[in-house]
Amino acid sequence: MLLVIPALLMLLAAVLIVAIDKISKNFAIAFLVASISAFAAWLVTLFSRIYLPSTLLLIPWKPETLYPYAPSLLLDYQSWPFALAIISICIAGIFTDSARSSTESNPRSWAGILSISALGMIALLSGNPFTLMMTWTLLDIVEFIHFITSNKNRDFDVGSIIVLSFHISSLIMLGWAIMVGWHEIGKPFDITNIPANASVYFLLSAGLRLGILPLSLFDQSKPQFSRGIDTIVRLVPVASSLSLIGRLSNTILLAHPILMALFQAIIALTALFAAITWIKEKDEVKSQLRWITAFSAFSLFSAVNGNQISSRVWGIALLLSGGLFFLYQPKIWRLRFLLLFGVLGIIALPYTPAAAGWEGIIGDHFNLWSLIIMIAHVILVLGYMRNFQNSLATSDNLETWAKIIFPLGLIILIQSSLVIGVIGWPGSFSLGVWWFSAINVFLTASIFFVFWRYKIDDIVKKLTGSNRSIHTLINILKVMSNVSLIKWIRGLFVTVSKLLSSLLININNILEGEGGVMWALLILLLLITLIVST
Repeated sequence: MLLVIPALLMLLAAVLIVAIDKISKNFAIAFLVASISAFAAWLVTLFSRIYLPSTLLLIPWKPETLYPYAPSLLLDYQSWPFALAIISICIAGIFTDSARSSTESNPRSWAGILSISALGMIALLSGNPFTLMMTWTLLDIVEFIHFITSNKNRDFDVGSIIVLSFHISSLIMLGWAIMVGWHEIGKPFDITNIPANASVYFLLSAGLRLGILPLSLFDQSKPQFSRGIDTIVRLVPVASSLSLIGRLSNTILLAHPILMALFQAIIALTALFAAITWIKEKDEVKSQLRWITAFSAFSLFSAVNGNQISSRVWGIALLLSGGLFFLYQPKIWRLRFLLLFGVLGIIALPYTPAAAGWEGIIGDHFNLWSLIIMIAHVILVLGYMRNFQNSLATSDNLETWAKIIFPLGLIILIQSSLVIGVIGWPGSFSLGVWWFSAINVFLTASIFFVFWRYKIDDIVKKLTGSNRSIHTLINILKVMSNVSLIKWIRGLFVTVSKLLSSLLININNILEGEGGVMWALLILLLLITLIVST
């Protein structure tokens, strides 16, 4: 029962907030309900650490021959860190959103944050693939509805359609993975013992949801973001995919070295591509997809190399350091030092939260793709530091209570990162690969020197604008993106959707016209003929 308490608390609070907003419009009470419920869920999740692993059967479906998978939840060392990260992002989203009350914050957005976080928790805790498929479907529907309803122009949102199409493709791949795994072992399996032959299909399913397979960063038709609930909608659903990656067999592709090299190449180039476009983008909100894609690539690369712990570490860094980065708005000069803790969460120095991350990047031996991943990591850190340098705004326009609440939302992310780094799982507080970390210490010191000495924006502009090799690399990666599968799939889905829309309109016009009765009788006659013939 302890497993569902956090999700139930957040869902009940969301319903209560909507009721309060509709009846009394009391901003203070709504905020009190949202913050207390989210913090209570955080405490329950933290307390559940001592009961790992824990399982819960939700509904015993009968008969078992027809429904071999019963919905169940599982909280273990793989899912617990992500669960704590989800609730921390929820708290940070509510607290920082309240500081933007004069522009975009309202109690309904807090209810949305709580609801999305609760659904993300349930998806994360899925105890078997069938439960994961159901929760992914529910999350996809909620995410699609959110972006469609938040489209102010009310135009045909091609971006949302494309994202939904890849999520549907991911669900199809997940269904195929379940069938392959079932065929291999001859019986249903849970999320902790995914068969080796099915792992590659689970990997592809997660890669499709995360935007790594295929490369899709130059697709400009994806829906745009804003601070607050849109950030939560993007970060929270990612957790279940990242957790799934960390559960896959550590021998996914070892028996297929050529396929493994191909996966490493695609993932490494995706990470580099994401990092370059990340540092070129000055708007942090628009760069959310780049951040998610880059660190998802790190996690996927570690999983391909057979290191589940490193995959988990990069996933946690994506959520917590990314949440800190994207929710840091308004930019307050006196609070910009908090971003240094975000850097600490991704730099992977010894005995830091991401210290174990380099073990999965290096693998059995350091190769070209590991070097590309390292370069992408340095670029991401440099982009993070640029935001630190540009945090020049003041807090004069914030109310007194907001000046207190806003930093608390950021601190909860930092606190959770430190807690996970120390007690997240046995051996989480580790030295890591010390020699690789030493290289990063040197690179970090160099970045700090460049940061204090020069303006990072000017350096980036000079490098990407005048350096022919970097300019050529960007063009090559852009060409790869243009010929990648996403262009074909986007065109296919847009064409099919327009054809179906035109077909439905024509059918509707025919049936509503003068010949509608004749067509209806003809269809009825055909159905009767078909039934009689069978």
